[in-house]
Amino acid sequence: MYLFGVTEPGCYGTVDVTSGSTTLFVPRLPSEYAVWMGPLLSLDDFKQKYEVDAVYYADEIDVKLGELNPSVLLTLCGPNADSGLEAKPANFKGIEKFVVDSDILFPVIAEWYVFQAV
Repeated sequence: MYLFGVTEPGCYGTVDVTSGSTTLFVPRLPSEYAVWMGPLLSLDDFKQKYEVDAVYYADEIDVKLGELNPSVLLTLCGPNADSGLEAKPANFKGIEKFVVDSDILFPVIAEWYVFQAV
């Protein structure tokens, strides 16, 4: 939500800090969901709606991140200063294959967000 403004549940987003490239990972929903939710967004619909560089299904996240071979994944984890609730770090099947740091990103994003709100 902080970086992409995504309102749909179950999504993950990544930013390559070297290139600035953005990727959104969205849930793969069965076509039957359309009965209750209306027409489902395609990957291209998500790409246009959130203006990201690439969109894949969330069940592909470990494979797609593995192709990028990151030295470390920075996950967002920390307390919300307004609500006191804890932002929980991303967790997905296959995350154990990566080096993960949950300490660096939150203070940087929190500080950035302060200046964006002004």
